[in-house]
Amino acid sequence: MVVAVLAAAFGQATPAQAASTPLSAQRQAHIERIERYFGDLKAMAAHFLQVSSNGRMARGRFYLWRPGRMRFEYDPPSPILIVSDGKWVSYTDNELEQTTLVPLSRTPLAVLVKDPISLATSTEILAVEQAAGILRVAFQMPDDPDAGILKLAFTQQPFELKQWTITDAQGTEVRVTLIDAIRGERFDQDLFVVQHPKDSVPTER
Repeated sequence: MVVAVLAAAFGQATPAQAASTPLSAQRQAHIERIERYFGDLKAMAAHFLQVSSNGRMARGRFYLWRPGRMRFEYDPPSPILIVSDGKWVSYTDNELEQTTLVPLSRTPLAVLVKDPISLATSTEILAVEQAAGILRVAFQMPDDPDAGILKLAFTQQPFELKQWTITDAQGTEVRVTLIDAIRGERFDQDLFVVQHPKDSVPTER
């Protein structure tokens, strides 16, 4: 569930196809631009609109504080809160009073909060496309394909992350569009405190 939520598009290449096709010089330049963008990004806050291929839609507030930290506050009536502290991601349903905990490394968005970030060496690039003022890149984690395929979309002027889409192993898509994003330097650390499930001790994969 956490992986799916932390999830138009590209034709999906297979891992074998992606591994056998080296990036062109132009595509490599695009990847390096994205890496520089995240390398320079310290913190960001934005409203978001989330749309799933199953027809569900939600809105909320997104916080990013690199390295490692993210927070998704869903607007009512959704009871969901997702928090990453750099090691763990907690998915809390406040209505059911239930929390699921997974290692951050198992989620596709983990690559975006690494420091330093290196898409070229830590991911399997599936597609790179530039059209109509939007740069799009799709990739997956080579050692954990079940984590899903992540597709990022960047506006060109200014160069900013605008949207991502996560496709899980079952083909379910979750598309998140950022609205009115604002850069910053830091946030209150209390925003990124992970909630642990009651009566359980998390273990790393």
